[in-house]
Amino acid sequence: MHRKCLNFITQAVIVFAIIVWFPIGGFAAGPKNVIFYIGDGMSSVQRRITEEVHDKELAMNTLPVIGMYKTDSLNSIVTDSAAAATAMATGYKTDSSVVSMDAWGEIAYETIAEAAKRLGKSVGIVTTTRLTHATPACFGSHVDTRNRENKIAEQYLDKNFEIWMGVVGGILSPNPSRRVNEGMSVIC
Repeated sequence: MHRKCLNFITQAVIVFAIIVWFPIGGFAAGPKNVIFYIGDGMSSVQRRITEEVHDKELAMNTLPVIGMYKTDSLNSIVTDSAAAATAMATGYKTDSSVVSMDAWGEIAYETIAEAAKRLGKSVGIVTTTRLTHATPACFGSHVDTRNRENKIAEQYLDKNFEIWMGVVGGILSPNPSRRVNEGMSVIC
């Protein structure tokens, strides 16, 4: 049962590692690194059930600080991964299926990963799904629908993030003349 539950959680959880060194104004010793971890579709209820089933406290529930936020979409009572991840990555809500843009697909919102890169920080995206899937896409691309995975892949090539790790199942670029930038690690 434990292994079955662990397999389910592993498949359901998308792991993002955004490796950043954010300067924190007013504090002498800010964090050296930040890892933004997303359990896709996982709320406090799923974490609590896991603790009850296994009669053991999850390490993530023992951390000194836990943040919560609302990720519902603008156009639906039930959100999807694109709208939820856009809220997490940018701080803005949008319609379901939209990736890090306003609901009309006209304004691209800067993501936390892009802000970190702009500040000269190292950035990586690690996922247990395709890199072009909605949740990881919201941290490094801007498209009017999550179904434009080739466009998402093309946009990734211009990001110069240091680490890209995901599962095989998509393509990195439909244009063979576009190559991965020097210094970028891609593991699929």
